[in-house]
Amino acid sequence: TTLAGTSPQGIVRAISELSAAQVTAVPLCGQWTESIVNAIARLVLDASDAVAILNVATRYLWHSHPGLPDVLGYLDGADVHPTASEWDVGHYVAIAGSLTGRQRQLLMCADTYPSLGTQGVHLQPAECLAAALNRDGADTSGGAIVAVPAPRAAGIQAWAADQGLAFGYWNNGAPTVSVAETGSST
Repeated sequence: TTLAGTSPQGIVRAISELSAAQVTAVPLCGQWTESIVNAIARLVLDASDAVAILNVATRYLWHSHPGLPDVLGYLDGADVHPTASEWDVGHYVAIAGSLTGRQRQLLMCADTYPSLGTQGVHLQPAECLAAALNRDGADTSGGAIVAVPAPRAAGIQAWAADQGLAFGYWNNGAPTVSVAETGSST
């Protein structure tokens, strides 16, 4: 079996290289809860210079095209049972916004596949995202990468520690290739 996928180390390195070290990508791992996912969403949505990229297992998510009754019911606090996710892979999504109702909110996840959701944006409950990060029972795990201007990186690490998260990488099953192995000097 050939391993494939995108490692969190590769994303962190790419963000640093592509931004000429102006942006630092802070990898975070740990035990994810609905509360922590909502906190990370507030952190990045309240700032104009931060992005959270979540490495999730899609099988824990809602279908990317939930029915309107499920969306409205969830936001109003009803017990809903939307259709399960249409795929089962490890994947990266970014938190792009939120939709708030009378009782709860749904997070808007930006995706690289425009067929998911509406032009690549789909709604997910924080508790589903937490389950998708934890991947209970799997050999792999998920995590988050928070990208911020380099001077803010230490503050993100301190914030994460306050949330009970660790600064570091997780094993998402993707191979990790060092710069020496690629023959690149950058």
